[in-house]
Amino acid sequence: MVTGERVQAPQPELERTRFAMAFVLTVALSLMLVVRIAYLKTAGQQHWARIGAEMFGKGREPKPLRGGIYSAEKVALAETREEPELVANPMVLAEPAATADALSERLRVPAAEILPYLQRVKRKLPDGRVVDARWRPIRVPLEPVSARRLCDELRMLQAKSPLAGISVTWKPIRRYPSGSDLTPVLGIIGSRGAGLAGLEFQQDKVLRPVAGADPKAVADGRSVQLTIRADAQETAMACLREGLDACGAEAAQIIVMDPATSSVLAMGSLPSLDPSSRGKLKTNTPAGHKQFFEMLRNRSLDRFEPGSIMKLATAAAAVDMGVIDPSFTHRCTGAIAIGKSRIRCPKTGSRGPAHGPLDLRGALAQSCNCYFARVGDLMGRDRMLEFLERFGFLGKTGAGLPGDRPAVFSFDGPGSNTIKPSDRGTVARIAFGQAISVSPLSLMRVYCALLTDGRLRPVRLIDKHLGPDGKPVWTAPARPGAQIVRPETAALMRKYIENVVDTGTGKTGGVEGYRVGGKTATAQKVNPATKRYEFFVCSFIGVAPMSNPRLVAMVTMDKPTKGRHYGSVVAAPVFRQVAQKLLWQWSVRPDAAVEPKTTAHSQVRVVAAGLPRRAR
Repeated sequence: MVTGERVQAPQPELERTRFAMAFVLTVALSLMLVVRIAYLKTAGQQHWARIGAEMFGKGREPKPLRGGIYSAEKVALAETREEPELVANPMVLAEPAATADALSERLRVPAAEILPYLQRVKRKLPDGRVVDARWRPIRVPLEPVSARRLCDELRMLQAKSPLAGISVTWKPIRRYPSGSDLTPVLGIIGSRGAGLAGLEFQQDKVLRPVAGADPKAVADGRSVQLTIRADAQETAMACLREGLDACGAEAAQIIVMDPATSSVLAMGSLPSLDPSSRGKLKTNTPAGHKQFFEMLRNRSLDRFEPGSIMKLATAAAAVDMGVIDPSFTHRCTGAIAIGKSRIRCPKTGSRGPAHGPLDLRGALAQSCNCYFARVGDLMGRDRMLEFLERFGFLGKTGAGLPGDRPAVFSFDGPGSNTIKPSDRGTVARIAFGQAISVSPLSLMRVYCALLTDGRLRPVRLIDKHLGPDGKPVWTAPARPGAQIVRPETAALMRKYIENVVDTGTGKTGGVEGYRVGGKTATAQKVNPATKRYEFFVCSFIGVAPMSNPRLVAMVTMDKPTKGRHYGSVVAAPVFRQVAQKLLWQWSVRPDAAVEPKTTAHSQVRVVAAGLPRRAR
């Protein structure tokens, strides 16, 4: 027999009590949930709408902003500001048409432009599900004053207001008031606010917001002030566009500098990207991706075979080294054989006879290749490398721009930084601007030295760093530069370059009323597909006025297709327009007496009395 305690069955009354308690608790929780839902649908809607408006509207902590980029006159070239944006939640909107009418009345924008942004749209999630989009930006003009007024109204929303589901967000937006004019120089920023190209990339550490010791304490970034003048930039780009359209070139670039300090006053390339239309480019395709970066290229830093504008530098080096004196004469017969190369002069063939006997002054005025090939051969390999090193072609310009690179020797093969000892032909070609690829900015740096005291100064583009209060916190130091030629050699080159405009190939670059110097170039360009010279790059470097140089400018037209492809035809007239307009804008007094110049454009002598009052 089994013994133990006897287990009693549960009593029916206890079971009923437990069931009743569970039922009452369930009913109570359900009632609480219903009451809460009813509250959120009625009175609570106003409360939470007010909280949402405060989160997305005026009641927000200001965000630290990226520093700006300014011209020499402190005109904004790139600036970040918090700008308002309307946002709609279509899932909350009861009557989209009524909401559109309400916004139209407050913003003075047609309701028909607002209504499409209030409709429900689908979006695909990463996991493949398709759901309704909760927030849609309303792409209509919204002034900050209207946005703040709307924020105040959103805080006081009533239960069934047609504006329920509308919010105002404030986002930092990078603006470029100069449009596409300075994009190759300034660059752009990415979606996360970091610089992607140009100065935005190179100066990113300066411009971006600065974190302090406290991770939450972030201050605005510092700003950068450039030496570029807004008036010079606008004038230069307007003239460059006109010249590009006239000659049908594939691309163009212009640089304007102050020769006394090597400061950049204007710099631009065409074609270039307008940051405001950046979203229209389809960068997800190979063609669109290539086009995007092509329009960001700073062609002032692109290396190319410069052609005849190299001759002034060669002349200065040869005279200063004692290789030749200004009276050195060579008889141009149309061609010259040096080493394994046979060099032709552009004066021969269908364009006329050979130049005949020329001294240095005449060779520069007539741009004789044979003369300078002979000078290059006399210099030899070692002195040619010494010349290129001394004149800064084998180093950087010091402008502080990405893509600033030394020259390379580029004849008959890939670019390199050396010359074979036995390659006399390459040395001769370098003397007149072939077989070497240099950037326009490095050429301008050398011209600034030869047009002043013979000192090669670093290119000055960044002038100051400014704190959030606008006061300078750093100023670029003045660097005297290295003496590359004697002052008397530089003075001789100034006389020769003025003679090029007076009597030589640069006549079309003359500016009436001013003494002007300049040098033309019509350089051949290799077709990468055939490895042969098939295209042309036309250039002109000019300086004005020669009595007291205020500006030196370089204009380059790549692959012109209309008319004659000469630097004197497609590039020099652009310089003339730029120089004339800027000298008048800056009230530079014309030279006291300028001999009449007969050019293709004018046979009239213009003196001070014939110029506008502001130019006298």
